[in-house]
Amino acid sequence: NTLFVATADKPDLRIALLDITSQNNSSLTSIKEYIMILLDKYIHRRAVMANYEMGQKLIDDDPHEAFMALEKAHTEVAEILNGKDKVRHIGDVVKTSLQKLDDRIAIHKSGKLPGIDTGFNALNRMTAGWQKGDLIVIAGRPGMGKTAIALHFAQVAAADAVPVLIFSLEMADYRMADRLVIGESQVNSYAYAHGKLNNLDRDAVWAQSNNLAHLPIYIDEASGVDVEYITSLSRTMKRKNDVGMVIIDYLQLVDMKQKGGETRDQAIGNVTRKLKQLAKELEVPVMLLSQLNRALEARSSKEPTLADLRESGNIEQDADIVTLLYRPAYYDIPEYRGHPSDNMLWLNTEKHRNGNPEHIGVSHNQTLTRFTNYESGI
Repeated sequence: NTLFVATADKPDLRIALLDITSQNNSSLTSIKEYIMILLDKYIHRRAVMANYEMGQKLIDDDPHEAFMALEKAHTEVAEILNGKDKVRHIGDVVKTSLQKLDDRIAIHKSGKLPGIDTGFNALNRMTAGWQKGDLIVIAGRPGMGKTAIALHFAQVAAADAVPVLIFSLEMADYRMADRLVIGESQVNSYAYAHGKLNNLDRDAVWAQSNNLAHLPIYIDEASGVDVEYITSLSRTMKRKNDVGMVIIDYLQLVDMKQKGGETRDQAIGNVTRKLKQLAKELEVPVMLLSQLNRALEARSSKEPTLADLRESGNIEQDADIVTLLYRPAYYDIPEYRGHPSDNMLWLNTEKHRNGNPEHIGVSHNQTLTRFTNYESGI
């Protein structure tokens, strides 16, 4: 009777329970055993139903609705496995908070970062590394180096044994690999692109490629995908490969699937909200690249601000960190904040939910394929 009451709002669970109780299971004396069998049967039944619903949607030539049906089924099963009720007494919450504090103290004493290494000393000091559950927005105009800096963050994380999943919505996966190889081998990018490498450079490329090939970086190059695809694949990769960081390149290329009467701003807000939820659910940092408004180019000052975030204030609202990329040399500005602009990329963090935002300069090579700490103590 207790089980029937608990499953009153889930007809599938009640049917699964009838399947159990109709069998001769005299050896099952524990309520816990009944519940575990019940869960197994419910998950199996829900998977069968999800497959049927998706098949019907595909027959009706509506693949988006099919993926939505699959996403709904996945959410229901996840709630059963993880527990939908998230309400906790403050005493339990404080206990968890103090446990996490002790963990951070122990990590600090060991000389490690609490979060994922960013590869930049000043950025690590500001963020303590990329944190689990954070939505990090990296925004900039074309040519500022969004993809390049994201690849840097991915490579640093992967080199520290953190598996990274990259959604490359614009660039072919092998083009991303090219950038990593050029940066590591430090060969001339023009010579690499045109096959004009001498034997020494070719040997350097092959040597570095071998090192890169063993990094836990996974690239999905599918274009025109929606946020449901991104969240579904991220969950799968979390289960299969224990992915610890997700990067999406970039927001404006995500298929927004605007519903009737929905503005693009609202559609973008729906995407950023779901990505924030994904970061929290998987307990990984999710890095979202984004474009800035073209209006910036018409201003006398080319330094980006939060108001330049393209199309939606929801981006700023949902993000834990918003960093705007700025290369003064791109606009023939010789100096910025008292520092020469040549080969400098500025990571201007304008929002940091859990800390103080800073403007941090890093050095790069001419081709934006390799980044290093700036040596003047910024």
